[in-house]
Amino acid sequence: MTNYYNIYRNMRQIVFNPRNKTHQHIEDLTLEWPTYREFLAWAMKHLGPKPGPEYECSRRDLKGGYTSDNLVWRSHREVIDSYYAQCHTNFTYRRRPISMKAYCEIKNLDYDRFTKLRRRGLTDLKELTRLSRR
Repeated sequence: MTNYYNIYRNMRQIVFNPRNKTHQHIEDLTLEWPTYREFLAWAMKHLGPKPGPEYECSRRDLKGGYTSDNLVWRSHREVIDSYYAQCHTNFTYRRRPISMKAYCEIKNLDYDRFTKLRRRGLTDLKELTRLSRR
């Protein structure tokens, strides 16, 4: 039960605490369950137990709120991939916006190396591409 309480507490912090970093980047974020008991009842019925220690509760659509149709269990790697796929679409291919992961696949780049370099602050696309070649 403690795990579900921590999930609920973190969701409340993100939605209602203006000093929370995530809160500052998302407008109109909603939380469907006004109380922990309501969230717990829903989670036990629809999410079920945590599949393993590497899993966390996350939103399918990062622009959407904490709602019953938007919460799922995902591994930490899936959460990171989802974040970069949804939040880093400032790449274009043939004049279409695409995700960073799709860009790496098209250009035959090592996605993990590419994202590590981006996190370290490297922004020059030509240099990123050169350093991430497989």
